[in-house]
Amino acid sequence: MGEDNKYFSKLSSGEVVALKAVEITSIPHMSIINSRLEITEAETLQKYKSDINGLLSEIYQVYKNISTSSGVSKELSIELLWLTKEVANQTFNARIRLIVIIRSIDNDNISALKSVDRVKKLICDSLRLQKYEYADYDNDALIKDIAGIKDSSVKAIIKEEKAENLNSPLMPYCYSYDVLPETDSDLSRIVNTLINYPGCALSIQLMPTVYYQNETAEIDNTTQMLETLSKGIMDQGVGNIALH
Repeated sequence: MGEDNKYFSKLSSGEVVALKAVEITSIPHMSIINSRLEITEAETLQKYKSDINGLLSEIYQVYKNISTSSGVSKELSIELLWLTKEVANQTFNARIRLIVIIRSIDNDNISALKSVDRVKKLICDSLRLQKYEYADYDNDALIKDIAGIKDSSVKAIIKEEKAENLNSPLMPYCYSYDVLPETDSDLSRIVNTLINYPGCALSIQLMPTVYYQNETAEIDNTTQMLETLSKGIMDQGVGNIALH
């Protein structure tokens, strides 16, 4: 396998970052997707959601296999990057470029690139199956485009983590985090905002992880304990105590 240095970057730790990117150049119209008249638009959209869920599951299985076979949890990320570029003579101010970026950190070039290529192939196969058009996105061009982002204002949405006080001798504390609420809104609001602002970016990053046997056992024990507490336990002085 020939190695091209533009796909790699050396870290101060001695590890290597491999990166490849794909630009989604065309999104299929609903009339192309839904060639069967008996299928409603809602059913078509639901199928696409299921296909994306299937893709994420496949990516996780690849990641899990890589981590399990190596004996360590690998560092991998998939980023969906929305970049806006200024346009002229249009009713909108900017066009959106949709880029999928795959990164992997490993001890050597070959291992890092192998992980990136496996995930990239899964993504490209899924895009092709769903009638999207895509093209490889040159890393040098990506660096240049990211450097052109106006970063005077940067905002991030993250999960807040905390140690929850349960006030129970069986389990005094447990780890908890906020869950982003579900919504019926689609991405149209994001699109309608981005097309007004050239030089902006929206980044959605997914970083899988894998639990090892001892971690899984601890999670199972904690889950069982929380289920017990939620159903309630008897206290001689108080009666039935439950968490809500």
